[in-house]
Amino acid sequence: MPCNVYGISQTAYYAAAQAGVKPQAVITVRDCAYSGEKLCEFNGIRYAVDSAVVANVDNVRLTLVEKVGNR
Repeated sequence: MPCNVYGISQTAYYAAAQAGVKPQAVITVRDCAYSGEKLCEFNGIRYAVDSAVVANVDNVRLTLVEKVGNR
């Protein structure tokens, strides 16, 4: 499924690390394509969905993290 890929700012990365999360990717997908899944494959790697935030009327922004055993 097509998606938009975003960089992770140093501030956001540091804040996430302080919370014990190491974000690997931030992507935006169409709202109709996301149904609350907890796992997502991106660039051949399986990630856990750490957060899903409505980006606008049609899109959801997903923060993806790699967890042990995902590969």
